[in-house]
Amino acid sequence: MNIFKNLRKNTGLTQAELAEKLNITRTAVTKWETGKTLPDYQTLINIAKIFCVSTDYLLGLKEQDYPATKTQAELIYIIKKLDNMQTENVKGYIAGILKKEEGNKNKRSYSLEQELDEIEFTPEELSLKTAPKADKKHA
Repeated sequence: MNIFKNLRKNTGLTQAELAEKLNITRTAVTKWETGKTLPDYQTLINIAKIFCVSTDYLLGLKEQDYPATKTQAELIYIIKKLDNMQTENVKGYIAGILKKEEGNKNKRSYSLEQELDEIEFTPEELSLKTAPKADKKHA
């Protein structure tokens, strides 16, 4: 399977969603996935950032693992936009969730996803221009 298609499918993105993130057409994504064309230099860099992989991996020069889910890729993308203090706050919050989870492990079934669902950050709190999009399609 094509590297671009494999990354996209493993993260649960549609061709249209990837095209929107890259500000290109869905047809361009289709052409990469079928091997008819390759992305230009800047788009290749942007693809690497979205999927948190190296450009060497995208070019087939290096083997590399990549995020298993769309949510993981989105979290990494968001965290890269945070300043140092914001990053430390997020790390502290996650550490608190994990500590609470461990304390509750024997008491009841505890879900990190349930805890994260209770959190609502505004774009201003994260100093982002746009909020991350909710999953449109579950893979």
